Amino acid sequence: MKILAYLAAIAVAMTLATTPSYAWLIWGRKGEAAHVSEKAISWPAGLSEPADTQTTKNWGIITMAPGAEKPAGASVNFSTSKIPCVPDGLVTDEEWDFSQADIVDTMGGPMMVTGHVSGESLAVAIIMPAVVTISERTEVMLMLAPTKSTAEGLAPEARAFELGYDARRDTTIVRTAQGVGGAWKWGFDEIGPTRAGLTTRGDDSQRFLVAEYSIPFSVLGAKLGDTKTMAMGIIVRGVPNHQKTEDMLYWPAGHATATPIDQTLVCAHPDGWCVFRPGTKRLHREEIALPTLDKAPTLDGKVEEDEWKGSAAFGFDWLGIGHVKMNAAISGGKLWLAAVCDPIRMGVSNPRIEILLDPEGDGGLLPRTDDVLVLPGHGKTKGKIMYWKLPAAAARTGTVEFVGKWTERQPSPGSRVAFVVNHGRINMEAVVPLADAGIDPTKLPAKIGMMTRIGYEAEFTMDHGK
Repeated sequence: MKILAYLAAIAVAMTLATTPSYAWLIWGRKGEAAHVSEKAISWPAGLSEPADTQTTKNWGIITMAPGAEKPAGASVNFSTSKIPCVPDGLVTDEEWDFSQADIVDTMGGPMMVTGHVSGESLAVAIIMPAVVTISERTEVMLMLAPTKSTAEGLAPEARAFELGYDARRDTTIVRTAQGVGGAWKWGFDEIGPTRAGLTTRGDDSQRFLVAEYSIPFSVLGAKLGDTKTMAMGIIVRGVPNHQKTEDMLYWPAGHATATPIDQTLVCAHPDGWCVFRPGTKRLHREEIALPTLDKAPTLDGKVEEDEWKGSAAFGFDWLGIGHVKMNAAISGGKLWLAAVCDPIRMGVSNPRIEILLDPEGDGGLLPRTDDVLVLPGHGKTKGKIMYWKLPAAAARTGTVEFVGKWTERQPSPGSRVAFVVNHGRINMEAVVPLADAGIDPTKLPAKIGMMTRIGYEAEFTMDHGK
């Protein structure tokens, strides 16, 4: 998926005596390279503005003309959308075109900026996928000004929209400012026409910082037809330095926060199974043909293309920066799996995989007697085959219930996995003997159901010393 790159953006670190564990993250410096600057910016109490926001020559540029050439420096193109923005701090693919988002690397991970024009309003989304924790110190400031020249200074039409977070009420505080005499004049805008949300709800599957704005052009003192370019600047402050989370990448269900095995049934719905049909043909479009490889891959976690040539390939992506590509095949009476994962997080470590197999291919919301959960061995850990143990009463009647737990059925020394983690990318290769999963390799079933969960930890601390 194509992503427009920022030509200029910086991240600025700040250490104050009163807030030593929070950082500045900035977009909008024209002519600057994308790096962490040694320059510190002070923001005294009372929401006084940083000095460099008093002139729009230091801001980036957004263009709203279809097909317009992208200006030099920090800039982004906004398209026209018929779908209105619901500024609730929850991003969806229906609301935002992530393929058009611009990205800058900051010490707090990537900062994504996207937006569009909907009706007579300007919609802007600021996303920080690596940030999962905010506090009452967290503030996101969006600055906008209709302008023909970014050297004109802070025009009377300039507006700033600052979002804060009230942890006690779990709600967003909106403050607005108008450019007056080269400075900002601040006030509250809790019932005004501007709508905004600041949360870590992410996309409702994985948590991350989202700031959304819906701003009528009338608030900016401009008409849509008269406004083709606008100066824009973004400042995020008060993000806690230390960020930590744990995620799961599900195939084929998607991505979500991690849940322990004992709290995991199978999936959220019966259609969550991936259906393999052994051989080179499939009967239905949603199925995946599962070929046989003459030579088995080397289990080293490198996922070399030549070794997996001829295997089934599938995958998904999200937010335009998260990607999962998987391969599967049968060789030597064993099921072979590979995955290359690019998570949206920073500081990825300790990956693991869980493979749930349905040898009869009958799917279902709850585990059935033939379903097995394979926990491949890694390092000194031995592989296991698990089954869903029902309470005694349910087992006697043959009733499948939510109440139960995964219990080891047998060891599986042949079930192994190898990982290579490099610069946030997870490479994985796994193998499962079909016989251990209850599948006769000499009499393969017509179809096999499968789901996988690739889990990992993500933890990092922002380095202000860069």
